[in-house]
Amino acid sequence: GFEAWATWQAATAWRLSAGLDVLREQLHVEAGSTDPVGPSALGNDPRMQWSLRSSLDITPDQELELALRHVGALPQPKVPSYYATDLRYGWRVRSGWTLSLDGRNLFGAPHPEFGSASGRSVIGRSLVVQLEARL
Repeated sequence: GFEAWATWQAATAWRLSAGLDVLREQLHVEAGSTDPVGPSALGNDPRMQWSLRSSLDITPDQELELALRHVGALPQPKVPSYYATDLRYGWRVRSGWTLSLDGRNLFGAPHPEFGSASGRSVIGRSLVVQLEARL
């Protein structure tokens, strides 16, 4: 496998980040194993996934973050690959208090992330308002 991550401070208030995971698995059962399912129960991982993120400090108390990610297909049970775009606006209302608005999977079609076709959940668009207090 291969994994790489990088962050670049493009300007004082702007950061760009990227990440990549590439995985090639060759799983087998050791001689004499009594495992009834063997490698079929392991290795259900995407061969590739990547992400791009842009973070901007609008003011000292406001931040905006945009993220795009791709996750490759899963082999068994088969789950198709997908893309997702997320957007977050955060505002530090006062010391220890942050109000944020998070949009997830804003532009992509609803998609499953794991599980067999008959029982898996499908992830759609979502919008979450959150108030966080750190006392």
